[in-house]
Amino acid sequence: MKGFSPAWCEWISNVMSRGSVAVKVNDNICHYFQTRKGVRQGDPLSPIMFNIVVDMLAILISRAKEANHIRGVVPHLVDEGLSVLQYADDTVIFMDNDLERAKNMKLLLCAFEQLSGLKINFHKSELFCYGAAKVNQIDYAQIFGCDLGSFPFRYLGILMHPRKLMNED
Repeated sequence: MKGFSPAWCEWISNVMSRGSVAVKVNDNICHYFQTRKGVRQGDPLSPIMFNIVVDMLAILISRAKEANHIRGVVPHLVDEGLSVLQYADDTVIFMDNDLERAKNMKLLLCAFEQLSGLKINFHKSELFCYGAAKVNQIDYAQIFGCDLGSFPFRYLGILMHPRKLMNED
């Protein structure tokens, strides 16, 4: 899909599924032992592999929008509506107020976990509802298994609020 050659895919598969490590104690390296997965946090390959995988999340969300399974917000400002923003290892998902489409999004996210092996920690995530969606915010929280957040909050140092921000904000 992304144009990676079969040889490259095989190489990445080997790197991701195999590995060996040794413990160094007092400048002596002990015997190497096998790990179940080859790439660990801090590995120079980790960020690029993460970006390749989460790019697939954006593609899955885009395809779900095309099939009308989910709907983004502000379609008058962003073609087909804004559904996902990603910065480093943060992902912000936007949805129109529709409980059935929210269930579709949850199914998509669970499928993404199965396909990618990345686990979304819904317990560390927060759900923010505004406007008409506030009436159903408990239902949304149950669908996603998230805590409810409250406005205003800061993201990357910027104050977030559903209303127009004032100069002092």
